[in-house]
Amino acid sequence: MACDGEQVLEYKVDDTLPAIACTYKQIDPITGKRTPINITGYSFRLDIGFTVPESVTGSIVGDPANGEFIFEYTIGASELKEVGKPRTEILITDNVGYKITYDFVKFDIKARIIP
Repeated sequence: MACDGEQVLEYKVDDTLPAIACTYKQIDPITGKRTPINITGYSFRLDIGFTVPESVTGSIVGDPANGEFIFEYTIGASELKEVGKPRTEILITDNVGYKITYDFVKFDIKARIIP
């Protein structure tokens, strides 16, 4: 899955795959094109608004200059546990400590046919 704009990611309760791949980009004021930001030293956290909120830590993928990071769920720690459409936020902290929060990724978690 990708987090490249406002979208709804559909899962079933207890899913731990697929991971969510993201690219952090900025808009070039001259060309208007979105280009990747070098994320060396950045940290990423996906907060999920379950009844008891949960967080998944992101990891940089490959060359940090490409701006790519990923959120991977952990068995026994970060399964998608509740049916519904929980609020989500991605908190990005840069290498100096400045923070920005995005909420453009939406979940729609459904019940399993056989639990």
